[in-house]
Amino acid sequence: MSSEKLFQIPRIFDNLLSSQPLCFNLFAELQQDIDLATAVMRELVPGRIERVTGIAFEYSPGRGDPRYTNDKSAFDAYVAFETPGGGQGFAGIETKYSETLAGSAAPHRRRYDEVATLMGCFKQKRLRDLRDQPLHQIWRDHLLAGSLRAEDDYEDGFFVFLYPEGNRRCRNAQLAYQDSLLDNDTFLAWTLEKVTTVIKRHTRSAWIDDFVERYLNFDKLQDTWPWPPSVYPKVSSGLRQNIKRQPRNSSNMIKASMALRVLKMGTSKNGEGETAAKESEA
Repeated sequence: MSSEKLFQIPRIFDNLLSSQPLCFNLFAELQQDIDLATAVMRELVPGRIERVTGIAFEYSPGRGDPRYTNDKSAFDAYVAFETPGGGQGFAGIETKYSETLAGSAAPHRRRYDEVATLMGCFKQKRLRDLRDQPLHQIWRDHLLAGSLRAEDDYEDGFFVFLYPEGNRRCRNAQLAYQDSLLDNDTFLAWTLEKVTTVIKRHTRSAWIDDFVERYLNFDKLQDTWPWPPSVYPKVSSGLRQNIKRQPRNSSNMIKASMALRVLKMGTSKNGEGETAAKESEA
């Protein structure tokens, strides 16, 4: 782990459901191909991006800096770009996979209210709700984007919440969060499925197929399901109809255990741990 960027070991090697290596696997390829990154970002955010100029990981303009959010918040991925008008812009991205957005919220700071007022995009009656999970971490990252855009005089800048469409906790949280906004100019929510589909339209490279196979091909669960019917209600009925129960050998148990934790998307201890780790950085 570096002194500023929180690359957590063994999490990036041992936790197969961690969103941090997922972020590396997705955005590092774009970091190495700026033309591809530009094409992808221009399609995802029409009219706001002329050219991507760089991509960084675990990026913060200043951890604990009172000019921003005065905490240790950071973006999982940070995409710098040139705007159509020739100015500078950025997208601060938070990636999720099996996380639940559960756990305790970080202590509230006066600076959060100051930045929220500066941004002017929040419904006043909903501000109190943003202090608690599952909305608090989304709020803090959005505030980081707002403070960075204002303090460093960017022409454009926004926060992106990125998650797999099957993660119901993340989907419901981002919908509730959007309901707290007066406008969405500085907040976007993308699914991994949407982003990978856009990438595939702009490249034939094998890496994106490998990424989809690794993180989004849940059809493989049909051959790795060893649990009794009492567990079935925790999974969608559509998937349940297609599940083939297999012998309870150790290999199937390990594979299905990882798969179940992805599908439950809300009761995974691993997911709670990642959220708690994020909040402990405040």
